[in-house]
Amino acid sequence: MSFMAHQRIRPALALLALCILTALSVLHTRPATAQTTNRVGVLQGYYDALAQGDVEGMLSGYTDNAVFISPSGLCAMPSPCVGKDAIRPRFQQMVDAHYCETPTGFDVTGSVVAGRKEVRNDALRANGIARLIAVTFFQMPQDKVSFAVSYIDASEPQTVANNAITAGTQVRGTPIPAPDVPCG
Repeated sequence: MSFMAHQRIRPALALLALCILTALSVLHTRPATAQTTNRVGVLQGYYDALAQGDVEGMLSGYTDNAVFISPSGLCAMPSPCVGKDAIRPRFQQMVDAHYCETPTGFDVTGSVVAGRKEVRNDALRANGIARLIAVTFFQMPQDKVSFAVSYIDASEPQTVANNAITAGTQVRGTPIPAPDVPCG
């Protein structure tokens, strides 16, 4: 799928995620509980496993039939991944590209968790881009991820620059050396 086709799909994906989050938050509004803390803990375990290059650890917080939609690469729209066996290659792709995802906040409403994160990887560094900002929505009944969708914040300046570089309308910046460890 072309870059421009991805750009047309992203707003629809964001709208879908927002509709799901809104509907579920209306149905499940309740005060923070120990379960809220556990959901965030499960997600932090995913980010820790990614930083360590542990694909099985990343998958451990997902249900067997989870749906995963990524903003790029495998599992991107219009072909989301369904089930751990389908998600595993995308997670391996992320580990191989030295992804680092650093959460900057979570908002838990019932079984829905919305979060923002900084994303770093080899492709961004090659373009001279330090990081992008992404938003992710998780559906987490019984403290396992059953649905996850991420999209890039297209209004963020580094994202705008990276999109222009990818489209060929802007020259790449000076490559950024890879750290010794992805989140180092």
